[in-house]
Amino acid sequence: MITTVIGDMLADRVGQEDVHILVHGCNAQGHMRSGIAKILRDKWSIVFDEYKAYEKEHGLPLGSISVVEVAPNTFVVNAITQQYYRGFQGDFYQFDNNRLYVDYDAIEAAFTAINKVFRDSPAHKAGNITVNFPLIGCGLANGEWDIVAERIELSLDDTFKKVLWKLP
Repeated sequence: MITTVIGDMLADRVGQEDVHILVHGCNAQGHMRSGIAKILRDKWSIVFDEYKAYEKEHGLPLGSISVVEVAPNTFVVNAITQQYYRGFQGDFYQFDNNRLYVDYDAIEAAFTAINKVFRDSPAHKAGNITVNFPLIGCGLANGEWDIVAERIELSLDDTFKKVLWKLP
């Protein structure tokens, strides 16, 4: 079950015993110029560095993830959940506020990968992992939260604490 919390997902959690995974949606174009991706890039430059390193080694296939530890017990997951970002289509810019940029299958694949990466960790066995996310794919990518939430629930098992963060 997803719990909703009003507050700042990026508040410091240093020193907490629980492991916190902060998931955000990324595009497959190698850019973090807006939304929470830009905020994460500005807060922890290693998040963008890892995204670019992953792109260089693997490309940025939809549904893939790269994981980076940004503080003790705090990980950021760059989840490739959309091919393009608002305003960019291939080699040209096209502004379409009605276009669906998020790929629901990619969200499901990314959370399935998160499940696989973290389920065998000691923290998971102790029940101490919280997967945190914003309204992933539902802001600039024009997705519908009901569909996204269903995909997250399908792909991330119930042994993880799942927290949706909304700003006040």
